Amino acid sequence: MGILEDLLGTLLDRGGRSDRRLRRLIEEGQRTTARVEGLHIVSKSETADDHTWRLAVRAPMGEFVTGVRQRLIPREDLVALGTELDVIHHDGHVAIDWPASIERMTGAPDPRASLVPGKSKTDPPAPGIVDERLDRKRLEQGERTTGRVVTATPMVLMGVATQNQNITLLLADGRQVEVKRALVPFYAVRLLYEGAGLPVAVDRKNPNKVSIDWPAAAAGS
Repeated sequence: MGILEDLLGTLLDRGGRSDRRLRRLIEEGQRTTARVEGLHIVSKSETADDHTWRLAVRAPMGEFVTGVRQRLIPREDLVALGTELDVIHHDGHVAIDWPASIERMTGAPDPRASLVPGKSKTDPPAPGIVDERLDRKRLEQGERTTGRVVTATPMVLMGVATQNQNITLLLADGRQVEVKRALVPFYAVRLLYEGAGLPVAVDRKNPNKVSIDWPAAAAGS
């Protein structure tokens, strides 16, 4: 039995309006692809963060844009703005088929991946990336410049590398600063390497406090 059939069996057992809608999506939905145009991440203190994707979905009647709240586990680092994802859509509802997307992008299935659809939203996020986990105040009000990566050391917790790293940057004015415990979002992992130039914001009151603008880096600006 395949992944979709397994999920469908679970939904039949659980019942509920949302599950019936999802069951119909899986049973009757059309498989196609969608282009990632945006991402909005909302930080949750007690539950997993919300990831809402802006998708341009290809359909027989023409392309349409929608929002889908869904976590892509594992290997979210495979996704960037412009990435093509496999999706299922029916009657305005969309789910990202993450197992199929991983297999197409890497050439091999990932047994850890599962289709765990989230919630389709009629109001998709704006194009680009908004990440509410970052210091948005400093990014918006700080002095903009560029920092070149000198070193990046992952932080390890109980023997497991985390998303946080200690990053040493050489700023455009020649100063060297360290950004401690910097969160490196999955969409920017590929951008962090020795010598990489990253957009940063320097605190106007304390020039030793610097935030990396990961969304701008991922958008290429």
